[in-house]
Order: sequence, then C-alpha cells, then structure tokens
Amino acid sequence: MFKCGSEILRFDCHLHTKEDNEFKYDGDEDWYVSNYVNKLKEERIKVGVITNHNKFLLKEYKDISSYAMENDIFLLPGVEISVKEGRNGVHALIIFKPQDWISNGKEYINQFLDASFKGITENREHENAKCNFDLNGLLKELESYNKEYFIVFAHVDQSSGFFKECKGGVIETLSKNPDFKNRVLGFQKSRSNDNYENSKKWTGLELVKIEGSDPKSIKEIGKGKKSYIKIGDFKYEAVKYALLDHDNRVFENYPVYKQGHIKSISFEGGKFSGETICFNKELNCLIGIRGSGKSALLEAARYSLKKEPSEDKEYKDSLLEYSLGSGGTVSLRLIDQQGDEFQIRRILGEKESILNDRGKDVELSIDSIINNPLYFGQKDLSMTKNGYEFELLDKLVGRKTSATVRKLEDVNQKLCGEISKYYKLDILPDRIKELEQINKDAEHILKVYNKKGVEEKLNKMTGFQHDNESINNTVDLLEEYLDNYNEKKIQKLIKKNKSAKDYKSKYNEKLFEDINEMIDGINKELKNIEIAILNLEDSKKKMNEKIKILKEEEDGLKDEFAEIKRDMQEEDLNADIYLTKNKLILENNKKIEELKDKLDKKDLIATQIKKLFRERNEVLLDEFNIYKSEIKEINEVQDEISIEIEFKGNNENFKDSLKEKFKGSNITSAKYSKISEKFTDFADILMDFILYNGKDMSELLTEHEDRKVKEILTTNYKELLSIKTPNKVEIYYHDKPLSKHFAGQRASALVLFILSQQENDIIIIDQPEDDLDNQVIYREIIKSIKEKKSNIQFIFATHNANIPVLGDAENVIELKEINKKFKTFNGTIDNPDIQSKIVEIMEGGPEAFKRRNSIYSIWNRQI
Repeated sequence: MFKCGSEILRFDCHLHTKEDNEFKYDGDEDWYVSNYVNKLKEERIKVGVITNHNKFLLKEYKDISSYAMENDIFLLPGVEISVKEGRNGVHALIIFKPQDWISNGKEYINQFLDASFKGITENREHENAKCNFDLNGLLKELESYNKEYFIVFAHVDQSSGFFKECKGGVIETLSKNPDFKNRVLGFQKSRSNDNYENSKKWTGLELVKIEGSDPKSIKEIGKGKKSYIKIGDFKYEAVKYALLDHDNRVFENYPVYKQGHIKSISFEGGKFSGETICFNKELNCLIGIRGSGKSALLEAARYSLKKEPSEDKEYKDSLLEYSLGSGGTVSLRLIDQQGDEFQIRRILGEKESILNDRGKDVELSIDSIINNPLYFGQKDLSMTKNGYEFELLDKLVGRKTSATVRKLEDVNQKLCGEISKYYKLDILPDRIKELEQINKDAEHILKVYNKKGVEEKLNKMTGFQHDNESINNTVDLLEEYLDNYNEKKIQKLIKKNKSAKDYKSKYNEKLFEDINEMIDGINKELKNIEIAILNLEDSKKKMNEKIKILKEEEDGLKDEFAEIKRDMQEEDLNADIYLTKNKLILENNKKIEELKDKLDKKDLIATQIKKLFRERNEVLLDEFNIYKSEIKEINEVQDEISIEIEFKGNNENFKDSLKEKFKGSNITSAKYSKISEKFTDFADILMDFILYNGKDMSELLTEHEDRKVKEILTTNYKELLSIKTPNKVEIYYHDKPLSKHFAGQRASALVLFILSQQENDIIIIDQPEDDLDNQVIYREIIKSIKEKKSNIQFIFATHNANIPVLGDAENVIELKEINKKFKTFNGTIDNPDIQSKIVEIMEGGPEAFKRRNSIYSIWNRQI
C-alpha cells in the first residue's frame, strides 16, 4: 500500500462484530475471522472502526485486525456508547488510538467502560443501555486518561442520534466545552441538511459527514451509503487528520481523475541506475539536501517529455549528461485521460520511443497522451528579460494557437510567392526596352537591304516565316490550355464526385438527395468538358499536320530560295542576314507582347499582396483574441493576479529586432525608435516598401540609409515576414505591475499565474519557493495548489516544508546520494518517518507542522 503515496480508500466508521449483542453469526467459529475480513475485502473497505455497543474485547480485535492487516485493511479500536442526553440517550462512536489505549501489555478501553457503567450491571451491553455520564462528563472521563481519541456521533438524525435527542440550546452549550471542539470530529449517517446547517450555526464548527454500515451480521457489512478517505499510512493520526481536513480528504463517491499523469520514472545506467520512482496523481514533493539529485530527476522527466528550459539550458543539459551518463536510459510511464498506459523511452542523445502497454511502438506525439505538460526549472521563474510574460503565457496556452500558427505560415508562404512575382515584374520595363532596341537595330539593317530591292525578292521566304510563326503561336496556346485542363484531371474529379455521391447521411437524408442530383448535373457538365478536351486534342493533332504540310511546302521551294540567295550574293547581299533579322523581329515582338501582358498583371499582383498583408494581420488578431480569451478566464478564477494584453504591443522587442536585421545601415538608436513607432512590424515596413516605394520609411532616413534598408528588404523579405512583433503582456500582482515588485513577489505572481491554469495535466517546477517568503507560499500558493491538485498532477522539488506539509502532499520522495549513486525513498505526509525527514532536512519544517496542527486543532500531537 501507498507505494505511490496517499490513496483514497473506503472507510466504515461503524462496524459491529459477533461480540455485539445485536450482531448475529451462525457460521463456523473457526472461519469467523476470515469470513469477516473477506466481507470487508468484498466491500472494498480498507479502513474501519470496530465499535460494539458498550463493549470491547481485546482478543477479538487483535484477531480480526491482524488478519485484516495481512489483507491491507486497517481497523481501529472503538466503542459505541450511549450517553445520558435526551430521552433516549445519544449514541457516540469513540475511536481510540491503539498505541495509547492498548500498550505495554495493558488495555485501558475496558477500564474506561467500567468507569462509565459503574454500578450498572443489568443489560450493560444492550444498545440503548445508558452510561453514567452525560456528554460533558464523558469527555471529562476520557480526558482523564491523557490518551488520544476522537468522537463521531452515530445515526444523528434517528432515535438516539445527536440531532434527534439534543436541541439547539444544549448543542450550543456543549460546543463551548474545549474538549467538545477538539474531540468531536463528525456525524455518521447525517441525512437532514437542516439539522446539519443548524449544527454549524449552533457550534460554529463544520464537522465531517461520514458513513458507517452499522451491520447486524456479516452480510450487512458495507451496506448503505459509502464514505472514502484519503490517507497515506495505516495510522490513527492519518485517519483523524483526514476527518479534520474533510473538504480535501473525505468523499461521498470515489473521485474520478480525468487528467493524464506520470505514473513512474525508471532509469538504466547513470547516477539513478536501477531506480524506479512512483508518482501520485496529485501533489508530489521531492525533498533532500542540496546535491541529492532532485533537479537531476526533474531534468530527466523534462528530457523525456521533450520540454526545453527557458533559462540556463547549457547547465541543465550538462546536469542531464552527468546524471544519465553515456548510454543512460530514462523511461517514463504515462497514463492518459482515458486511463490507457504508455511508455516514453529515451536514451541520452537519441530520439524518444513511445510504446503502448503491450510494449509495441506507436506513432503518437507526447501531447496526444498528456495534455500540455508544463516544466519550469531553476531560474525559469526568476527571469526578468523583456517579453518573458508573453513567453510564459504562450507556454501555458500556446498550443491553442497552433491552428493560427499554421494559417500564418500559409499566408507568409503565399506572400513570399506574390512578392517574388512582383519583384520579377520590376525588371520587365527594362527588358521590353532592351528587346525594342534590338528590333530597332534589326529594322535599320532591313531598311538598308530594302533600298536594294531585297524585300521584293525575299517576299515569299519572309511570308513563310510569318506563316510558321502564326500557326506555331496557335498550337503553343492550345498546348498551354490542355496542360492545365486535361482528360485525366476531369476523370479524377468525376471519380471524386461519384465517391461523394455514395455518402449516406443519417440525419439529413432529403438534403443529400438534392445534393446528389446536383452532383449528377456537375458530372454531366464535366463529361461535356471531357468531350470538348478530346475534340481540342484532335484539333491539335490536325494543326500539327498542317504545320507538316507548310514545312513540306517550304521544303519544296528550297531550290527556288537557293537560287534567289545565289543571285543576291552576286549583288553582294546576304539573304541569310535579312531572313535572320526578320525572324528575330518576329520573335522579339512575341516576347514583348508576353512581357506587356505580364506587366499588365502588376496591379493585380499588388492588389493580391495588399490583400495577403491584411489576411496576415487578421490571423495575428485571431491569435491575439485566443490569448485574450484565456487571460479573461485566468483573471476570473482568482484575485491575486490580473493580466492585460496589447496587440503587437512589445515595441521594445520590435526595436531590438530592427537593430539586429538592419545592422550595417548606420541607423541611429533614435531613428530606430521612430521606425518602431511609425510601423508595427516588418510586414508593415515591407508593405510600405513594395506597394508605395518605401515612401514612409524614406521620410525617416538619409539617402544612404534608405538605400541600404531597401537592399536588406529586397534580399531578406522571406526571413523578415516570419518575424512577429510579440503581443505585450502585463501582469499585475495585487493591482501593481510585476515590474514594480521585488524579485520574490515577481516569482510569486508567476507561480500563481502557472497555477491558474485549468487544462494542463502536469506541472513540474524545480524549487518554486526560491525568492518567495513563507507568508506568500502559505496564503496564496498553497491555497491554489490544494484547489487544483485533484485536476492537475504537481511535481515539485523543494526545500520549503510549507509546500509538502501545508499543501498536504500525497507523495513525498526523499533523495539521497549513497556511494556516488542517487537513491530515492517514497512516503507520505502521514508517515512518521517522512515527517521526521521533513523536520530534519527541510527549511521551516517544525514551523510548518505547527501551523498545520493549529489549523486543524490537533493540539497534543507531537512531531
């Protein structure tokens, strides 16, 4: 039991045995004890109290409790006694600390009972036999033994019950007795809410409502409503503390834990070799002297979960290498929100492997098993660099913006494509001028030839050139169209539409009948397009045949053309030069028309760029609104901190990025400030440069600076588009900006910020108390941990006793270095050995226990 810390166990505070007059047992005496314990096992009762009417038999208690303990069932000694209040008396269950009342071969319970029934011999063991004392007298008698006990009133709303027999005035008077306040812990079988609320008003106490089966036979053990208590050791003190801290430790139903969590961590090789450390679903505290391996263990968990530290990465990685060693392996066992088990195995320096509960590799991400685990190492919470508040917010809730991150990447990619096209268009006017100049030069040469009558002699040859150019242009355009719209693409679309038509809707059958009719219509039109494409393919073939005919016609005139060329050579004229220049002019004219067509699209591309810049801002705004919504929830769930966020508000970060990216431009710091005020981010600067020729930027810079910036923008626009100006986050702690607080108060606010989260399965923090004072830890941080730990697994390494003690840690793990190896020892806050260790090695150990004891009025407990 308790190998992973505290457990939630069924508790029955009102058990009878065959030694009770009301209890019937007809079975074999030799099998009585095993039958009794087996019924407890069957009902999953793990903690109980034997409370026979006005009677305690030591031998029976020892026999049953010893065999029960062998089966991991803890039974306390007690009695059900009837005191003289009211007409029928009041039944009280007295639960005794066994080490006090049964010790050194002596048993004091019957001594107390004999005093209580002194002079009463007849029917003493009857359930309604009243003892000599009223409640005040009973408490006085019990206190005279100077031994530990507590009282739970039985079946309080029924006959002989506390509420049934005692009126408000009596209860109010009783509650003024200090022993009543200290010793009466709860009500069994409390069903009337009015009675319970009245008791709170009369006594000023909020006592626990607890269940007990009050069986009259073995088969009745465990009958009726159930109660569960959270304890970390089979000790009287653990049970009593659970009833005192009933808001956190007593349950009507077994709690359902929905969060994923770390079940254990194991090591092969290195300083932890052979160690397996179990973790509780709730609060786990690693304790030990400095250098005992606490941080090393958390770094191993961080490494397995693939979480990067915010600060001191080099040191933390070296600590990991030191503790794991070459070839060292860490294995993390995880339980997801559905209760399925997985294992992350990672060798130092290698990629992790994720296995299912059968040891088979699975293709899953860690975040699909554990919901956004958070890790904060030493110094991660004491950072003060610019923008750390937003980094922290992003770490906590950034996974919710993953869709907007992908959208932004998509928009940036499209922007880069359009900007690239736009830049290429900038060179087109020069290219057109260049081609036009080449044509002018060629036309000048042709004029010289034409003066000599060459044009008339070569009319037929140039005519064939023009004919070839015309028909080839037509075929090129046809091929371009058919490349984009071909038969295969149409058939693929028809096939997809047929698959869509096969879909059957469960809830919108009529609607999908109409849709299927539309799909039939679309496919019919696609078939027509398919036929048209086939016809165009046929036309293309016919056009190519015409080209062949034209070529044959031209080839048939070779002799005629050759004779013309020979005649021209006799006149010192080169026909090939004339034909080449003529062909060049035709080709260049075609290129010029194409370039002008592209240039006509520049305005369209500019419009598209402008649209994409707007879309980029809208995506960033969507992301901002996600953060804003999360901040609203954080602000609403607690009062200690409040958060504000400003869209693209981190001007200092933008200014630093400008200095880095525009390095070498000789821009002064003052001008960088003006730029960061004029523009919101690099995208804003690029839009000014691309669409408006950098008009706004040029007003701020010299000619040299402006030229240098434009060179950088032209060359590095892809990189610059990927840089975001972060949203500015301002955290207020007790209505005062974080920046105005001392280091300890800043760290306090950041810890509270982390603890305000609702949707993180695991939070790991290494020494969260550094720079915090105990009052802040006690008043705010502990309160938040106790509220959240049933929904979040916490793993802390700490030197401050307030965290495990006042946080009521479910699992305390002591670490030691023994023979150059790190060793671990599990226990709970209910375990006396762990309590001693906390007092011995932790800062503020005794004071933490004193505070805990005063909170729950355990005045006489010694630590």
